[in-house]
Amino acid sequence: MATIFNFGTESMTDGGANNLHHVVCWESDTGDLADLAGVFTREHITWGAPPPEFGASGEYAAAGEHYGLGQNSAVGGKAVDDHSVIPTGFNYTLAADGDSGTWMMYQQYEMYTPETDWQPIPGATYEITRWFERHGTALVAYCAKRGTGIDSSMTRAMAHAPTWFS
Repeated sequence: MATIFNFGTESMTDGGANNLHHVVCWESDTGDLADLAGVFTREHITWGAPPPEFGASGEYAAAGEHYGLGQNSAVGGKAVDDHSVIPTGFNYTLAADGDSGTWMMYQQYEMYTPETDWQPIPGATYEITRWFERHGTALVAYCAKRGTGIDSSMTRAMAHAPTWFS
């Protein structure tokens, strides 16, 4: 069975509207993407507990993990992996003008083959850094993503909520 080879970034950009847009791509080790029929990709994200001032709720209220991207067929040779700059379920309580906080997440892309089940794709690792700043009543949020394995691509996106704090 064919496996994913040469995994990396096709593009990584500020997707606008609270979004960091990452397009990942790969090849088949046989040279023919059609040979990846039955092979799938997904992401595995892990994180430590966010700082308490982030007011996180739901799955982000503590350290944890999740799997995203569903089961994407590997035959197409690419997948879109978007990240919200301001994650759902956060209610930042940065107390004073100029306060800021940072939170890290770690991403490993994985592949499924009928022979191996889900396994990490070698070198397909990324860090996602989120940092938040209070500017008067405004919240300025950034999301940066950089490759830490074979791929060293990097970008960041920003969101500005002018009346986040009362």
